[in-house]
Amino acid sequence: MKTYEEQVQTLEGEIKDLNEKLSATHSEMTTKENLVKQHAKVAEEAVSGMALFLRYYMKIAMMVLIY
Repeated sequence: MKTYEEQVQTLEGEIKDLNEKLSATHSEMTTKENLVKQHAKVAEEAVSGMALFLRYYMKIAMMVLIY
């Protein structure tokens, strides 16, 4: 049977380990959130670029049909 001091040391060690895991998980989550934001921005720019291209293409198509 462990003494009270040994139990406290064991629990303090477990708390330290859990805090390190929590910190690592938080860091990983932040990194992933930033990647999601970057991907969303790229997707938004791609959609915007496609819309611009389609407007340009339609103008050219209309000019060809007119002449």
